[in-house]
Amino acid sequence: MPALAAAQACLGSPSFATNHLQLAGSFMFSSDFEELGAGFTSGSNSYFGGLGISSYAFDGSDANVRLGGRLGSQVPVSASGRVQACPLLSASYGLTTKDYNGTGGDLHTQSYGLGLAIGGELMRSNRVALVPSVSATVLRDVFRVTGGLAPTDDQDTYILAGAAVGIVLSDALAIRPAVAFPINAAFDEPVFSIGLVLNYGGRR
Repeated sequence: MPALAAAQACLGSPSFATNHLQLAGSFMFSSDFEELGAGFTSGSNSYFGGLGISSYAFDGSDANVRLGGRLGSQVPVSASGRVQACPLLSASYGLTTKDYNGTGGDLHTQSYGLGLAIGGELMRSNRVALVPSVSATVLRDVFRVTGGLAPTDDQDTYILAGAAVGIVLSDALAIRPAVAFPINAAFDEPVFSIGLVLNYGGRR
């Protein structure tokens, strides 16, 4: 008999109630931007936290590798527990990219986020749970090039509003397509992403 599909409803991922460790991979893109990342998260029924690494680049520019972390909590907002809210705190730090775009300068990046995600199970069967969610995050991005021919110091604070659908298979695997829309940002194109989440490690 297949395992009952269970979900972390606010993010459309498998539930930490079944397995307390997650491995995830993601690909994010817009018309002039791509980012490939992987991460590790540990959690319980109440709190979770994780670390990740990614590489991103704009069209025609050198890639920047960044390390990041995220902390969150999940709060049931329905009696069944199938609807959850998750406050989220995130930060990332870019490793220095030397001679960025051949200018002789060094690229340094940072990003900080404070957000809230809300989601619920729309459908559940023995094999699949379908979990839509929405989110809003206030982000602060720092993009700084020091030295070289074109020193730059760009800082942007904006809101990223997103929607996703988690397709949770069994209790250990989820596929999560998503889209996010920037509000009051230096860029105005939607950002699309596809994620794959694998739960393992058993119950705590």
